[in-house]
Amino acid sequence: MSNLSSSAFLSRLAILKRFRVSYWLWTLIFSGVAIAAVAWHWSLGTPYANGIPVRQSLPILLIASFLVNGISFYFQNRYVRHLLKQPNLAQTFQVGRFALRFYLINLAVAIALSVLGFYPLLLLLFFYWIYPAILWLIPYHLIMGAILGREIRQALKEQG
Repeated sequence: MSNLSSSAFLSRLAILKRFRVSYWLWTLIFSGVAIAAVAWHWSLGTPYANGIPVRQSLPILLIASFLVNGISFYFQNRYVRHLLKQPNLAQTFQVGRFALRFYLINLAVAIALSVLGFYPLLLLLFFYWIYPAILWLIPYHLIMGAILGREIRQALKEQG
């Protein structure tokens, strides 16, 4: 953002701050719904969940969500910061492209964490034979990316 004028720099900095707050707000809303749905589904007694009580599955899902979204936030914040350095961003910014990239970054982090960490831990400690991949394949990150992208586009239009 150093190649922008002083007023443009301050307005882009405000957009970045708003993105950071919105990211965590929408993450709480969407991941909360997804976690509740998966915990409820696990409690039904399916062949791979064995009727796990919600009070046992919620901590696992909350920790997984915090790790995935926390690590993803690092990458998303870097990406948005890089985007906001572009001087002609208001003309070239595309919400669909932003949303797809947002989703793919979150999905890549979730898959990497599940393969490297959660799957072996779940097998060893909790005797689950399948990782709850459905939680990360629910495309709420795609919807979240579209919402955040629209917020950025709107802020860029207001900026002038």
